[in-house]
Amino acid sequence: MRSVRTLGVVFALLLCATAALALPLTIDSVELDEVRLVSGSVNRLDVERDDEFTLRIKVTPTAQLDNVEILAFISGYEHNDRLEERISDVVELFQADANVSYVRKLKLSLPNEVDRDDYKLRLIVSDRFGAATVTDFDLHINSQRHDVLIKDITLIPNVVRAGGAVLAKVRVDNKGQKTENDVRVSVAIPALGVHGVDYIDRVKSEDEEETEEIFLRLPRCSKPGLYEVVVSAHYSDNRRSSEARTPVNIIEDANCNQVKEQKEDKPVLQIQPQPPQPQPEKPKRGVLEIILLTLVGLLALLGLAIAISKL
Repeated sequence: MRSVRTLGVVFALLLCATAALALPLTIDSVELDEVRLVSGSVNRLDVERDDEFTLRIKVTPTAQLDNVEILAFISGYEHNDRLEERISDVVELFQADANVSYVRKLKLSLPNEVDRDDYKLRLIVSDRFGAATVTDFDLHINSQRHDVLIKDITLIPNVVRAGGAVLAKVRVDNKGQKTENDVRVSVAIPALGVHGVDYIDRVKSEDEEETEEIFLRLPRCSKPGLYEVVVSAHYSDNRRSSEARTPVNIIEDANCNQVKEQKEDKPVLQIQPQPPQPQPEKPKRGVLEIILLTLVGLLALLGLAIAISKL
């Protein structure tokens, strides 16, 4: 009996110590994109992944606090061990005076890779040594109804000679709720005016599919350099689309240089314009020649008159 009393006293002392160390602060309200969250509610708030949300928190301390920190995170995400992918945010340390309300905002980004499921949004308010105040809120992470992403682009080869061919394979990932049929995948190099198309018959929700090889023939003697390959996926009866880009390196064709050099080496005949040749002047008729012609004419007329008189 004495041992039970002793345990009770120890337990009470521990409770008192915990109470003494508890952070003198209350969480007045928590809003996610202006929607008020209630801890312990049977209802869960539906949010869509691949989106960013603003968490607005209002706290009021009952005593002065130094080095106050507010941390919000969602646990259970597959890649939370990677700091750059962790679904969390933390505010800058601040000093809080007693009976003054403080509003702080945090940003939470939900990646497209997070599973559709129920999660808890955990909120921790603490300082350096006091007991943290922890509050949980229930969320249901969902996805868009239609959402097809281009996950990977493979170019064979990715360094190609001008006038050669490129084979492209595209992998798509259906992150939406619905199965997508007849997904149209196009691959194009706009700067060269070439493109190709392939269709994927069916892509189930939360599944991936890959196209057949899409053939692209490059123009001969294309200018060497890096070109942008634009890949588009059209789905939901061509009402929605997603796009991704990747570079391809085109190198020069040596045969094009030879043809260019031959054109440059071929002599060019230059025709000099000839000045117009002066036309010879017709000689002017002399006076004697005119008189002789006149006499011949008169004699002809005289002969004709004599012949007529004899008739």
